[in-house]
Amino acid sequence: MNERDLELALTAKGWRRDATGAWTKAPPPDEPDAPPDAVDCESELHNEIMRVCDASGWLALHGSMAHRAYRTKGEWDFVILAEYPVLLLVECKTKTGKLTREQGALAAWATRLGWQPTVVRSLSEFATYCRTLGAEPKT
Repeated sequence: MNERDLELALTAKGWRRDATGAWTKAPPPDEPDAPPDAVDCESELHNEIMRVCDASGWLALHGSMAHRAYRTKGEWDFVILAEYPVLLLVECKTKTGKLTREQGALAAWATRLGWQPTVVRSLSEFATYCRTLGAEPKT
């Protein structure tokens, strides 16, 4: 996929570049950027999601938060295998956090392939995403 195709795919899915050039999901005009229960500390959200995955019996593949990924640039914070055939691709952000260019590109590519990656800013957004894809999280 060339740069122009990637840009078109992202824009079609509601992504836009901010002033710094980072990709960010454009909210619908009548909705705020972040839910009212959005986190200030991303690591707290990571811990909450890990707890839910453990309680639900799901396999959560999760990288270290101490440094950027050493595997694929833009890789999700979580790749979660729930009950077959549910695969959850989750990027966590604080209420003001934005996707990097690589994260936006990877999300667009996954979407083009038929997957449904998401950005969550709260545990309630994570639970809603899980239910949308057919997995019931245990809290």
